[in-house]
Amino acid sequence: MINWPTDEYQGKGWRLPYLFAAIDFVKPKTLCEIGCHRGNTSARICNHALQYNNDLEFSGYDLFSLANDETHRNEINGKKSGDYERVKRRLDKLKNQYQNFTYNLYEGFTKDTLQKQKFDVVFIDGGHSYETVKHDYEKVEGSKIIIFDDYDLLPVKQFCDEIKVKNLIEFNSKKKLAVKINI
Repeated sequence: MINWPTDEYQGKGWRLPYLFAAIDFVKPKTLCEIGCHRGNTSARICNHALQYNNDLEFSGYDLFSLANDETHRNEINGKKSGDYERVKRRLDKLKNQYQNFTYNLYEGFTKDTLQKQKFDVVFIDGGHSYETVKHDYEKVEGSKIIIFDDYDLLPVKQFCDEIKVKNLIEFNSKKKLAVKINI
């Protein structure tokens, strides 16, 4: 059983204990983050997973420089555009420490870049439209653990409820995560 966090901390980095709990349970060889943004979460989850497997493979997806006001609006993105070079620098630091660590970053819409595949742990935090969340899930649905960010946003919640996810944030909070476990 996964030992999910029970505290109600909602400050900076609040998602990490949930991602770490999934990583601790699975001890992944493969990780995927859809919506890498600037690579802080990417680097942190990879670093945590590398304690279990130094031959970790990471796949990261983001619009990066292709994001604009229209995509932010259509995908309900409250953050600025991602930064490919910043993510790459953060992951290269890990690569220098762990020679067997590999990663691939994919720039573009996931409808163009994400192929159907299975990972040990997936964090979906890219586009938040119903169509995008559904598409991303369908490409990784065979993965062991899939964590959805922004379960508080109506399109994300609507899709997640259809596939019967578990809400990870049981206490009163504006911020929500959901999980689908396939093991």
